[in-house]
Amino acid sequence: MTNEVRGYKLTDDGKEIAVTFWYKESCHNVYKSTWYYVDGRQVRANKKEIKELLTTAPSIMTANCYFWKPAMNANQRRSNEERRVNEVKEWLEQNGFEITYVG
Repeated sequence: MTNEVRGYKLTDDGKEIAVTFWYKESCHNVYKSTWYYVDGRQVRANKKEIKELLTTAPSIMTANCYFWKPAMNANQRRSNEERRVNEVKEWLEQNGFEITYVG
């Protein structure tokens, strides 16, 4: 079961950017969290480096999933989790991130 991906990269100006994305569907709810770190400190998405990064991000990174409904059966929910995490993983790789954890 895959529901989390982490990656980091060094920018041209020497800053280290790390991104952690977590996605989970339960029987009744959809949960999504994204954490951003610049030089080891957690920052919000409105930080300059993160804003630039999110211009090419997949929609799941910025989507509000509060009103989303999970899939009807467990197989579909696990499939959705894996699809969303792989979507973010591919995007991170395209942007030069080294993937440090998928699980």
